[in-house]
Amino acid sequence: MNSISSSADQATDAVKDAASHARENVLEIGAQLLRLLNRARDANVLSFDSWLHRVGLRRHGGIGQVVQPLVFFAAGAVVGAGAGLLFAPTSGSKLREDIAALVAEQIEKLGTMFKPAVSTAEQGMERGERGESAAKGVANRVESKMRSGDNGEKHARTS
Repeated sequence: MNSISSSADQATDAVKDAASHARENVLEIGAQLLRLLNRARDANVLSFDSWLHRVGLRRHGGIGQVVQPLVFFAAGAVVGAGAGLLFAPTSGSKLREDIAALVAEQIEKLGTMFKPAVSTAEQGMERGERGESAAKGVANRVESKMRSGDNGEKHARTS
């Protein structure tokens, strides 16, 4: 029994020594890595652009670089949704009914949303028409006075 106990103690000591050496090695590697990173930072080789360059990439600027992929993504989403609807396991007539109901609902929502703008535009058109007829009336009166020869000379002589 003593031999088993001493073997277990020896194994425990060996594991503790190995763990201690492993911990020291990890700490040494970490210290070396920190020294390397500090040197790289001091040499200014850790900039984002330099790392991009090292892996064969570079920065692209401009809003077009963002908008174009978003437009293609949106177009793909619309096409995918349409294809999903067309290949869905429903009958063609049911699908057409669903699409017609969806379109009618969206048209109704748009009509409700734009109703105040349409009303305001109609009121503006009515005001414009009233203004046009009033301007025509004034123009007709001025034209008739000019034909009759009353262009204000009578009033100018009396005053």
